[in-house]
Amino acid sequence: MDLLVENGSQTTFRLPGNNLSALSTESQPNKGFLSYQRLQGNPEAKLEALKSLQKEFPTPTLNLFTALEEKRLLKIPEDLSAKTAARNQFFSGINLNEKGIKLMPNMYQVLYKYTTILPINNENYKANADVLLKGQNCDSENFIFYINWIFKNLEYYSQNNLNASFKYVFNKYLNDEKCIKANKTFYDQSVIKLNSLEAVPIGTVMPELEMQDFNNKTFTLSEIYAKSKYTFLMFFNPDCIHCQQQAPKVAEYFNTLKKNGVNIQTITFLNTDNQTDWRKFTDQYFKNGWLNLKSKDNNLDYLDQLQSYSNPNFFLLDQKGKVLLKSFSEQQINKLILENSVK
Repeated sequence: MDLLVENGSQTTFRLPGNNLSALSTESQPNKGFLSYQRLQGNPEAKLEALKSLQKEFPTPTLNLFTALEEKRLLKIPEDLSAKTAARNQFFSGINLNEKGIKLMPNMYQVLYKYTTILPINNENYKANADVLLKGQNCDSENFIFYINWIFKNLEYYSQNNLNASFKYVFNKYLNDEKCIKANKTFYDQSVIKLNSLEAVPIGTVMPELEMQDFNNKTFTLSEIYAKSKYTFLMFFNPDCIHCQQQAPKVAEYFNTLKKNGVNIQTITFLNTDNQTDWRKFTDQYFKNGWLNLKSKDNNLDYLDQLQSYSNPNFFLLDQKGKVLLKSFSEQQINKLILENSVK
């Protein structure tokens, strides 16, 4: 359930029991907003109900939420030229640098709708970025919010070979002295991601890796991926907070895939020369059905080769070692597996 919050407002809510859908209030406009969210059925009818509520209570938050919902539910034409026009005019009437926009729960869906109006390719994605970022710079209120979303979205669509789009946005909008000084940490992280994308592009064969397990038994990556239809690698550091957050999700997802009969080998790769907590980490999340490995003799040459300096890093390979995906996305992995099973 979403709540409308305005500066200086005071609203009391009541929740009998632990079922959030039973949340209630006597304070408008939240009383009407909760009722709107419970509506079922036709999205257009639901939008009309929201617009009626917004006309009755035109608060800044409800005004912005309603405007974004109209964009989210916008009907996209079939004709290609009409699609291009729809993309170019998509954000008309929206102040893209309104402070509250990045707090809106429907903003990510709006951005997703926007980027999928036209086919996902480098030409369209560069134009998408130019329309979204037109007139903005690193002083703009939501500039980094949009750049960050673009980079994450490009990573999500990495199987579409959009490295050129990533490099284009990076160089045109972020790679200048003023932006670097203003957003040094974000800039450095983006450089690492760009280098990683360019190091082993989608569709190329993964470089050979020599690895060993806790008992110093040696493995080569090519020997492993040749035995399974798919191989998934997770590069990690036990001290990495993001690795700790992702580990249970990754383990649960791939364990379920295997139970469902998908022919996939899974590997964790210690991405640091510090072996403290290596076994503790893998025993907690990846004890059964996973190969838990590190670089043979702690040779770190692979770091430059793969540009895998950040953690976690992911690779999905086919039986010939070709890189299919460089992220952990359940939706994209499911799609790839389904497409290959049809073939």
